[in-house]
Amino acid sequence: MIKMNKVIEILGLPILNIFPMRSSNVPGHITIDSTTLRKLLYEEGKQDKLTEEMKKEIWSRYFKTHTQQFKRFYFLVKTDAVSISIIKSKSIEGSRKRKRKKKNPKVKTTIPYANDWIAGEKEKGRTDFQDLTLLAFDPGVSQLLYGTNGSKSDSLRISYTNPQRVKETKSKKSQKIRKEKERSFLVQGLSIESWNALLRHQPKNTVGLNKLQKLYKQP
Repeated sequence: MIKMNKVIEILGLPILNIFPMRSSNVPGHITIDSTTLRKLLYEEGKQDKLTEEMKKEIWSRYFKTHTQQFKRFYFLVKTDAVSISIIKSKSIEGSRKRKRKKKNPKVKTTIPYANDWIAGEKEKGRTDFQDLTLLAFDPGVSQLLYGTNGSKSDSLRISYTNPQRVKETKSKKSQKIRKEKERSFLVQGLSIESWNALLRHQPKNTVGLNKLQKLYKQP
């Protein structure tokens, strides 16, 4: 893994906003291959199938592919706009070999249903189940978790409701504070709330550089 600013310095990668619009704050990497790079940066319309020579020509426009970092380059990178990973053919072949060498996969243990467990115990010769206490748990929307040990009036019950979760996490208060900041904080004359309204009409998975530049130039 190489830091993005180091890549710009060593490889000559131009600083371009070529990344799709994000709908989540969770960090994630996107994959850029030869076809994506060609579509993003300099070619439009009908595109022929890429050959090995065409791939080399495309990547050499934006990267210093003659450097040591690109030895055995597989014409594939992964980046989150902060760091970048250069995919090499050896790493891909090695991962395939590791998959082939993998033996004795772990057997997933599953918890049986109550009826199946009781049937299994009966096969073992067990006849008395009066000493067992069965517990039942059920997730829901208004009650996120509900549990009981029986249907009688003296049975024990526990529950964790959605209003209880909202109160404990103070999510409603945090949401109100965030909304107030979005309305008061201005970027190029517009509030963040207004920018969000504009972005809502744009496809989040667009990879067209011209479309993104046109959007960002809006007042």
